[in-house]
Amino acid sequence: MATPKKRNKKYNRVKSLDGIALSGAQNALNRIAFVGSSIRPLAPYGGRSFQLTSSGNMRIAVAEILTSSLFEEARDWRAWILHLYQEGEAITAESMTLTLPEYTLADFTEHADLLIAQTRDEEQNYYGYAIFAAPSDKFDLEAMDEALTENFMHSGILDKSQHLSPEEHKVDKALMLAKIVGYQTKFDINRKHSVEMPDSYVKTHEE
Repeated sequence: MATPKKRNKKYNRVKSLDGIALSGAQNALNRIAFVGSSIRPLAPYGGRSFQLTSSGNMRIAVAEILTSSLFEEARDWRAWILHLYQEGEAITAESMTLTLPEYTLADFTEHADLLIAQTRDEEQNYYGYAIFAAPSDKFDLEAMDEALTENFMHSGILDKSQHLSPEEHKVDKALMLAKIVGYQTKFDINRKHSVEMPDSYVKTHEE
């Protein structure tokens, strides 16, 4: 009868932690999205399971891998964009969903003004915009259209005094890393603002 051989395998704590961090980053990548608008630079939304279940050091490790992947690796992004136009006292809200091939997060954080300029109607009196973008197809943007519109319309986007310049919208890699590490809450639709949402507005959607 053969004698079973014993194999002693050393536990490498560093490699184990690296594997956990990588797994956490991959999981977050499939869950995370980003929101931004005329009044707020792009910031994370969703994908926060590792912030709630990991230690401080692990959160930083996961966030570093995730941020590097988002900024440096091109992939297909799905985006929902809301354009606001004004004619007299009336506000028109036009939304669209689109696929952006070979995009990185830097394309949104550093050149969002170009994307907005390319997708807006130049013949109308432009008022503002909102964007929801994800590096995966997890989110059903068509089904979310009405809810996203309502959320953004209540977020203070109609207050022109809060609108940011293209330069103020830019978020570099280090700042986004800090946003991802410190992210704890979902999109706040109760942000205080001085311009109330109109009782009615015209809403259209384009695919």
